[in-house]
Amino acid sequence: MRRNIFADKASLVLRRMLREPGRRWVVRDFVGTDGVSLGLAQNVLEAVETLGYAEKTRKGPASFTLLTNPELLIAEWVKAYSVSRNEIRTFYLPYLSGRDQENQERSRRAPLCVHSSCGSEFSYLLGKN
Repeated sequence: MRRNIFADKASLVLRRMLREPGRRWVVRDFVGTDGVSLGLAQNVLEAVETLGYAEKTRKGPASFTLLTNPELLIAEWVKAYSVSRNEIRTFYLPYLSGRDQENQERSRRAPLCVHSSCGSEFSYLLGKN
């Protein structure tokens, strides 16, 4: 595969495989999912086998690919990831006490995530209330 398997739509195949690492995958499992084409799914499955993240069992029409090294896949994905590809915006918010800020955030139609640990500070955003 010429393209980066960690980028764009190719990563959708990997994400699905990582959700069910013990599953026996065939190309058609990914087709139509989030716009993944047959060719893209085939290319990603070939790449994960070539890169040592998965093994393909060839049994004619009953062939499948099994994710055998999810830890390596994730480690390589982390190395390939670049936060600079994401849009970063900076905002200023006046200080509010914890309860005041929580009440204000609750009243918003679309709460803001101010920083990476906002989930721990605003548990209601995650439905843990």
